[in-house]
Amino acid sequence: MDGWLHNDKLYLRVIDYKTGKKSFKLSDVLYGMGMQMLIYLFALKDEGKDLYQKEIVPAGVLYSPARDQITRTSGDIGDDELERKKLKDNLRSGLLLNDPEVIDAMENGTKGKYIPVTLSKEGLPSGDSLAGAEELGALAKHVFMLISRMGNELRQGELSADPYFRSQLDTACVYCDYFGACHFRSAGDEDRPRYISRVKTPEAWEKIMRNKR
Repeated sequence: MDGWLHNDKLYLRVIDYKTGKKSFKLSDVLYGMGMQMLIYLFALKDEGKDLYQKEIVPAGVLYSPARDQITRTSGDIGDDELERKKLKDNLRSGLLLNDPEVIDAMENGTKGKYIPVTLSKEGLPSGDSLAGAEELGALAKHVFMLISRMGNELRQGELSADPYFRSQLDTACVYCDYFGACHFRSAGDEDRPRYISRVKTPEAWEKIMRNKR
């Protein structure tokens, strides 16, 4: 967790270091997946004031590579181009507060080198990885609504085998540690994959903001 104290407010950012190629997708959060960092962030927003004695402002979440990266090229390239490719391969993935001052504090003058935003000559950030305060508020409500729903299902003994499925290579079963013991069969009487569609970021925001109303 990183913090930036500004105008007597504490802006907090949660980072998860990954050895794999995990990336943040708002569409995953829409369906109740990839919520861990957001749960930490929004819990800090609600409970952090007593701990830090400051008003807490959610500044974002990021997956950060924690691996040795081999940069591949199609031929001989110069040092500058190689450096650009290395930075691109190690770019963080996530969701950040759309506030130029916050973004500038994160970058510390490096102009979009490490976080997934594009900066104009005037220093204004843009990109799908940005969200306004209202959007983050709606996202917090969405996340806690899903947590409440999961808790109710557990209390009611709901243990249906319904792993998500987008495609043969994009399904919960591919990386499941219990795949060998599960014996999930989509053709069984009770086992049913949970088919979900790919949703672009603007459409995911539209659904999340609609649920807020």
